[in-house]
Amino acid sequence: MILIAGGAFQGKLHFACELFDRKRNNEEQAVQPVIADGAACTYEEAASADILNHFHDYIRRFPDLFADPAAFGQEWEEKCPDQILVTNELGYGVVPLDKEDRRWREQCGRVCTAIAGRCNEVYRVVCGIGVKLK
Repeated sequence: MILIAGGAFQGKLHFACELFDRKRNNEEQAVQPVIADGAACTYEEAASADILNHFHDYIRRFPDLFADPAAFGQEWEEKCPDQILVTNELGYGVVPLDKEDRRWREQCGRVCTAIAGRCNEVYRVVCGIGVKLK
């Protein structure tokens, strides 16, 4: 599993697609990645995608899945070992006034931390440039 994080509109999805292509460059035919949008996809679509974009929105939509971040991280790694997760970093901005938004922000941080610990690779993308953290 690979985690890509960064600010909004920093080129994370483009970087994920390039990374997907590099990982599969030994194949004879170019393969387009299956991309699920966490803001709108079902659980099945998310689990079967090569790239799960807007993972932070997926967490907002299904908060009960993430009650135990460590357990979710283990389950998702077993289910989707080759998936690329793309998420916005939410902890660097203004603290939301709304209690539910603060809870979601905290949950995203905890889930992404648990997943990053299990991932083979973790990247941070700024201005379209991916920096490998792990």
